[in-house]
Amino acid sequence: MVTDAQVAALRAFMIHDAEEIAPLAYQLGEEGMHGYVRLAEAALSIASSRHFAPRFTNADLVKCVAEVRISRTADGDEFDFDPVAGQGHGKVVK
Repeated sequence: MVTDAQVAALRAFMIHDAEEIAPLAYQLGEEGMHGYVRLAEAALSIASSRHFAPRFTNADLVKCVAEVRISRTADGDEFDFDPVAGQGHGKVVK
């Protein structure tokens, strides 16, 4: 079951609300964080399916990960992610 607190934390993260994300994530605690991570994974899956539908190449995925990383540089190193991890789960459709 998804809680309102998990949705609020994900919403704050997605709109880059730096003042709200840390307190909201902290309030979830260890128990609520598992559900939050699953919710975030589902949101990412839906967003990426819409972004890359119906097909994509490795180059498309590399470009997208680079664009996301560049757009988040002002948010600080704590919001950066490993580009290999971002690109490593893609499945190329030809």
